[in-house]
Amino acid sequence: MSSIYRKVAQPTVSRERSFASSNSSFSSSSTFSPENPYDSGNSKDNSHDNGYATTIAVLNICLDDDSFNYAAKILQNFRSLVHDLKKVDPRKMKREEQLVFWINIHNSLLMHAYLAYGTDNVISTSVLKAAYNIGGHWINAYTIQSSILGIQSHYSTPWLRALFSPGNKLKKGGRRHVYAIEYLEPLVHFALCSGAYSDPVLRVYRVKTLFEDLKLAKEEFIQAKVYIDKERNVFLPKILHDLAKDMSLSTAEIIEFVNECLCETQQKAIKRCFDRRGDKCIHWKPRSSTFRFLIHDKQ
Repeated sequence: MSSIYRKVAQPTVSRERSFASSNSSFSSSSTFSPENPYDSGNSKDNSHDNGYATTIAVLNICLDDDSFNYAAKILQNFRSLVHDLKKVDPRKMKREEQLVFWINIHNSLLMHAYLAYGTDNVISTSVLKAAYNIGGHWINAYTIQSSILGIQSHYSTPWLRALFSPGNKLKKGGRRHVYAIEYLEPLVHFALCSGAYSDPVLRVYRVKTLFEDLKLAKEEFIQAKVYIDKERNVFLPKILHDLAKDMSLSTAEIIEFVNECLCETQQKAIKRCFDRRGDKCIHWKPRSSTFRFLIHDKQ
């Protein structure tokens, strides 16, 4: 799927058309950062974030004849792989294998959905309703995040919770999802991509290098997204708020978590902010509603 997005990221001018016109493609079912703390991704040049050296930015899905034909060929093979997922039982995998499987499925599913439904509305109902049959269970992106990986969902608005889990909210001691992993891995927050400007970089994860890659994803994301304003305010991405809830971290502890990824000068600047204003210096940057996949160049 990444190869298709890499292809459509290349500038093309001849007879462009949206792949969303063919729904058959899917239906087989600062001080230290130049980033504006409230930037929604609408600026003219969003191809690179501070901290991401080798990435390809896909800001829209619009294809000329050459890239359309390329995408159609790749999707023909991809759909056969998706069809085979109904024979897969993730419960037979080791924990690391399950994490890799669900991260890659989550990202591929949403990339596939945008090709089918277009990019007019990031995290639209159509995109989030898209699901794969995995071992006889229909699984969407929301289910992967909240019920299988067990993290604070990146799509946690009230209407989405009502849409995807009416009457299914887990009470204390309630039944877990059949594919729920044994215990959560908070670092997966930095691996899940939903097609929003505020997302981490998209990578293909592998079992052998899983935790090394998750750590790198965390460091790159924090270095790119944390913004310190005049040593008075610290702007943190909303993903860190979700992670703090998952790990039951206090404000001081989340600052310590962030500082592990920053240079000494940045750490001192954050400390001065915190010393002057305490928790009041912390501001959570809202998630973006602007479409973008930022793909690691070496995928």
